[in-house]
Order: sequence, then structure tokens, then C-alpha cells
Amino acid sequence: MADTCTPGTGSATSTHRDGILDAREPNPARVFDAIHGGKDAYLIDRHIADKLSANTTFRVAVTQARAFMLRAMEHLVGDHGITQIVELGCGYPNAPQIHDVAANQNPSARTLYLDHDPYVAAHALALMTGPNSTFATADLTNFASITELLTTRLDISTPIAVCLSGTAEFLSDAPALVASLLQHLPDRSWLVFTHTAADLHDSDIDTAVETLASAGIRYRPRDRDEVEQMLAPLLLLDPGLVTADLWRPDHGNDDECLAGFGVWPRSTVCSYAAVGKLHRR
Repeated sequence: MADTCTPGTGSATSTHRDGILDAREPNPARVFDAIHGGKDAYLIDRHIADKLSANTTFRVAVTQARAFMLRAMEHLVGDHGITQIVELGCGYPNAPQIHDVAANQNPSARTLYLDHDPYVAAHALALMTGPNSTFATADLTNFASITELLTTRLDISTPIAVCLSGTAEFLSDAPALVASLLQHLPDRSWLVFTHTAADLHDSDIDTAVETLASAGIRYRPRDRDEVEQMLAPLLLLDPGLVTADLWRPDHGNDDECLAGFGVWPRSTVCSYAAVGKLHRR
């Protein structure tokens, strides 16, 4: 079976086959929602989430990646005048949402959420759709459909900020998705990107990959060289490609986000993060 994706949370193949939902199997979206403190997981999902959360390296990588994404969106809307945002893989609603952060900077900013998982879709349509946000079902392995949604739902004559955070790890061909996106985005658009690192804290991340594999969820960390290659066409904002906690950190929340994560000197957060601008010469 070809890889399909619950953007932001993972492969949906284990939880809905041929249009039939199966709540007896772990759902990637619910597993990762539980890691972020959500309440929609079933016992079978929470069993996996508890194992992953006990892996401090992995838990901090995931939560810091989301914190970075929200900081980056606040910066792009507030400081760069972005008014159109797409999240490729919204997952379950988890406050604050991107559109909340964007609206605080500019009430006219609009967010388009995309996801493949029907469980996510049901929640997103109820809780993530409003005057400045909308949701659409999309399979990220179908590049043509993503392009069509961008061109029909947004104004492609003006820049767009695309979030790909917590999603690429579930795609076997993430580099192809990024390349396709960059080909079709308007000039001076932005990519907000995170990726769990394969070359930092190798054994802890390998353990998380095995935990997910035991639940039928394929997860693919990548190393810095692979991430750099995906981002090569972009001009990266300072401080460039760094671990998620080091990208313009919110020092007011730093201690809370990293509570229990070792002692000084602090351990490296095992998630790469960058914000890049598309600038065609």
C-alpha cells in the first residue's frame, strides 16, 4: 500500500482502510495529540503516547517543534506582513492554533488547514473553521491536489507562508513534496519547517521510531544534510537551520517547555527548525 499521510501526525493507513474507520488500532493523529496534552486519544493511542512521552528526548523534540512553529508564524505575520498561511498537517485542534496566533498580529490574516485523516477532519471542521480559518481534506502524497488547493483557496499573486512541521517524518518522499511546493508557491513566500533529527541522540530517537513501528506507524527522522538539501532553494532567516529551541526563543516559556530535560549544560533538542524565504532571481 502506498504511503498516505495524516499531515502533522503521520500515516493514516493503519486507521482507515477503504473508507472504513477502525478505532481499535492506534491513530497517529491522536497519539501525537496526546503528547501535546490533547484529550481526544483512546486508550490504545494513549498507551503509545505514554511510551513516547516517557522518552524525554522525543517528547521535548516534538513539543519544541510546535512551539517554534507558533513563534515563527507570529514573526512572519507581525514583522513580514504575511496574511495567508497554510498548515500541511494540522492534526487535532490544539490551543493555541496557528490562526489564533496570526489573528493576534493581524485580524485579516487567513489560515488554510490541510489534513488527510478523517478523524482529524471531523474535529477540524467543527473547531478550526471560522472567519479567518478554513479546513480542507488533502493527501500530501498527491502533489497535484495540494497545488490545486493552494491555487483555488488562496491568492497566489501574493506570498504565502507554508507550515510543514511534524509532518515530513511521515512521508517517504518528503524532499519531493518540498520541491513541488517551492515550484508552485508565489515568489517571496515562506516555508516554516521542522524535522526530527536522526543524527542527534540517535539511540533515544531510534527507540521512539521502534515504539511507533510497533503500533504500525512509520516514522522517518532525517539528518542535518538531508534537511539542508530540502531547504537549499530558500534564503533562511537568522539564525538559519538550528534546533527548534534556538530559533528566536521565547525566554518567558523556555524553562517550562524544557522542564525536566537534563541539567545545565542543557541537552540538545533533537528537532531541526528553519524559516526560509523563496526568492527567485
